[in-house]
Amino acid sequence: ALETDVANLHRLAKRLGLKD
Repeated sequence: ALETDVANLHRLAKRLGLKD
């Protein structure tokens, strides 16, 4: 689902230390 994809992207961003 789109919501899940967005959540995954945010988690990835945090792992990479990025601020979306």
